[in-house]
Amino acid sequence: MLVEEPRQEKRLWVHPLLLLRGAYGHFQKLYMELCKYPLKFVAFCHLSISGFDTIQFPSYYVIWVDDYTPNYDFVNRFLATGNSYSSLHFEFLLDTSTIFGIVCSTCDLTWDKLKRCFMPHPSTQDSVRIAQGFMEATEIPNCIGALDGKHIHVKKPPNSGSRYFNLKKYFSVVLLAVADSNYCFVIAVIGAYGSASDARASSPPATFIMVADEGFALLRHVLRSFLSHGLDTHRQIFYIRLMKARRRLVECAFGIFTSICHIFDIQFHMHPDNVQAVIKAAIILHNFCRKQEASLNAAEDGRVLIVPLAEDTQQAPQIAESGLQVRNFFADYFLIQEDSVPWQMEVTN
Repeated sequence: MLVEEPRQEKRLWVHPLLLLRGAYGHFQKLYMELCKYPLKFVAFCHLSISGFDTIQFPSYYVIWVDDYTPNYDFVNRFLATGNSYSSLHFEFLLDTSTIFGIVCSTCDLTWDKLKRCFMPHPSTQDSVRIAQGFMEATEIPNCIGALDGKHIHVKKPPNSGSRYFNLKKYFSVVLLAVADSNYCFVIAVIGAYGSASDARASSPPATFIMVADEGFALLRHVLRSFLSHGLDTHRQIFYIRLMKARRRLVECAFGIFTSICHIFDIQFHMHPDNVQAVIKAAIILHNFCRKQEASLNAAEDGRVLIVPLAEDTQQAPQIAESGLQVRNFFADYFLIQEDSVPWQMEVTN
């Protein structure tokens, strides 16, 4: 006969150290002092004071913990530094389980409430505006961004086998993103298994394309470069201009992204679903910093060339043929005298 053991009562319902949060918590001690030194505030939070207050106290999400003030401060600290929950426990004097719950719920709310402002689905008008900025930055017309992928290092999920194990010999989930000329992410696909190929992307609006490297499939909306060896002058010019645009934008965008959120430099000890929530919130934070913090003046005029792309079809061979036609069109376009750039012949020579 099984006898149920009596449940052990907790020695302390709330640890005395946590009761000192109002006097010795990280936010209560540092925030007002840091506001006196804007440069130190940016170094600590990776946001300006006005930007932090804007994203900290919006009316549509405010999470309260006992007598604790709205707490985007330690969520921001978690994203900016990658500190463990144990470290945040001693910094902010909150229980680790409470910190975990607030991080996940705040990340979900950040995505749900701010994605319409800082990462809306691009409409045709938005695509035209993005293409104008891309044209001025790279001299590539009718393009809404540069496409690339990033593996987010995670701890092996239980009972997942090798699904998350990638070719770089660690477990990961994949983030595919398209960056515009302002280094903002306009399209993101999050959460694929690390073992999956990077070569997947969402389709942009009709008549627009994205530039990518050799790791992606050649499609009517994905302008992939030629292989880098054995190229004639015609294809070499196309390769150089495409790779320069991609490296200048999407690789720099990922560099800025990880410099704002250092948590992506370490391994996640979270379930993949929670990792996706953190990635979404980090993308919103990145776009918020680029749009609200960066002092970049958008160009008011530009030119957009509408390329006559082939009609959509469901047959794979015809889709591949359409991708070849688009790539050949742009390769010829880069050689036209009025649409060439001064340095392209010098580089090839």
